[in-house]
Amino acid sequence: MHWIHLEGDYFDIGYQLGWWWGQKFKRLQQTQYGQAFLQSHDKPYSYYLNRGWDDTLYPLFENTVKYFPEVMGEISGISQGATDAGFPATIPAIFALTIEEQDIQRHHCSAVVVKQQDGFVLGHNEENDQRYPLCYAKVSLSVGTKKRSFASVSYPFELLASSAGMTNTFAFQNNSIGHANYEKQLSETWKNRLPKVVILRKLLELTSIKEIKQLYASHHLALPFHQYICFADKSYSFEVRPLLNPYALPRNQICINEIKQLSHIHTNHFTRACQVDMDWAWNDRADLLDTQARRLHLRQLFMQTQIHSDKNVRQALQSLARMDAYRDYTSATLLFKIQLNRNSCHAISYFNDRIEHIDRISITKS
Repeated sequence: MHWIHLEGDYFDIGYQLGWWWGQKFKRLQQTQYGQAFLQSHDKPYSYYLNRGWDDTLYPLFENTVKYFPEVMGEISGISQGATDAGFPATIPAIFALTIEEQDIQRHHCSAVVVKQQDGFVLGHNEENDQRYPLCYAKVSLSVGTKKRSFASVSYPFELLASSAGMTNTFAFQNNSIGHANYEKQLSETWKNRLPKVVILRKLLELTSIKEIKQLYASHHLALPFHQYICFADKSYSFEVRPLLNPYALPRNQICINEIKQLSHIHTNHFTRACQVDMDWAWNDRADLLDTQARRLHLRQLFMQTQIHSDKNVRQALQSLARMDAYRDYTSATLLFKIQLNRNSCHAISYFNDRIEHIDRISITKS
């Protein structure tokens, strides 16, 4: 497996991404493992790709058009590319597929940040309710006369960076947080909110922590999540708790902590042991126990060694992926190395029930 290269404006890179997924799914139909994956869904992807309007999602759609019309251009490109590749898709269907706000499947991810002398290593296990194929893409986006280069890991037919991303200055990933106690309250105020994945996509075009803070301070989000954002000199733990009052200042929805420890571990939880965080919960207690078990497993591994290297991170996350309890729903291990003049990513895919190493890719400062 290799990183694919996407070039052009928003529509262009969306089109190439949609085309790639269409071709990928045509190949999946021809293999036993691919057919098993496609048949594991309640309805085939061809159904999800060709749906019409979902009126409940219209407020989120309308806000995306209002604030980030370029993202809708990219979604339009994905739809057209998938259609031309033989998987007919509509724009509202791609929009519905790419956001998690109505997604009831399990979203479990494990992540580690390790400090090194020349920067940071960010490790991430992409875990879900089953193994998914992922797209590993290096992108050159043209916006007027400017070009931006970044790397993206994303899910089928979804926006870039729906799993993780890397620019020439930082890398990031995200872990979903349960919101069962607040699901109704959040959905009733979608007219004031943006989808989480739209913000993740826009992170790819930023360069500084100041710009990132401004992005989060400008829009109310519809889902809670945690993410690591790592620069060469500093790394951060971001906790996003959507404000139930959509007329409050959105900047108060985010808590940012600079990571001072040599290693930092996160699964699918908020960190404060108080009621405000305990209310952000999963529907199923088993999901909470699973989150705690993965965190404990990684913590014990890092307590056993004084050497914190990218090799340690890789071995720890791979050991988690090989465990019987987690093996069937770990799609990939991602290893970002963030340094002063060069950021790189090495990925390991588990989709085909075997380990496949994806070539290391680098993005340097221009």
